[in-house]
Amino acid sequence: MPTVRDLIALLQSRNPNAQVLLMTQRKAPFENHLAGVVGREEMADQDWRVEPGVADDDVFLVVGKRIRPGSLSAWIEAERPTWSRRPTGSSDAGPASEATAAEGVPGARESDPDDSEDAQVSDLWAD
Repeated sequence: MPTVRDLIALLQSRNPNAQVLLMTQRKAPFENHLAGVVGREEMADQDWRVEPGVADDDVFLVVGKRIRPGSLSAWIEAERPTWSRRPTGSSDAGPASEATAAEGVPGARESDPDDSEDAQVSDLWAD
């Protein structure tokens, strides 16, 4: 599970003035505004939650308004092992379709496990 520290480290290599958007729905991707950042301790209906994996200091990035269609490429890049990612802004591939781009990419899935309306993001930091 990623931590706030992990997210900060990933963001440090990005333009500090760039927009922060959330890509949701792998099957039908959309770019969304970030509505906010909320801690579980701020959510009144979470006081009773006592179960494995749930902590009072969990942090949520809350999806805001849908802006425009997104791209499956976000998942292809996010699931690519860190050591094989292209530097930001570079392109070593020609204009290929997203389906073609997924072929042979480590971590890219042929079948899509996301059958819900909600975003499903692979857990790159899983133990």
